[in-house]
Amino acid sequence: MTLHEQVMEEYKETLAATHPEKRDDEVFLSNGDPFEWNRSCAYRTKRYGNVAYDISGNPVDWLRPVFVKREEFITYQVNHPDAMQRIERKVDEEWAARKELLEVSE
Repeated sequence: MTLHEQVMEEYKETLAATHPEKRDDEVFLSNGDPFEWNRSCAYRTKRYGNVAYDISGNPVDWLRPVFVKREEFITYQVNHPDAMQRIERKVDEEWAARKELLEVSE
């Protein structure tokens, strides 16, 4: 199995592979704040969807889904094997910050 095939095989096993707004030639990267992602996301083909969902499938009104073209995703993953870990850390930081804001406002 090539590295490209391995990347896609791992991706197919995630919930992200089935986002309803994902186009056939795209992968769902993550949910994110478009302002932050415009500054920090290195993918040139990124596209924002309309409705972000949490892990349970509930809509999240303060985030938007981020998609990138499949070919760019594969190429980037092969050349930057730690990229998904960085993305996951960024998403975790955004969730923690949002949770903290909600707790302060209660």
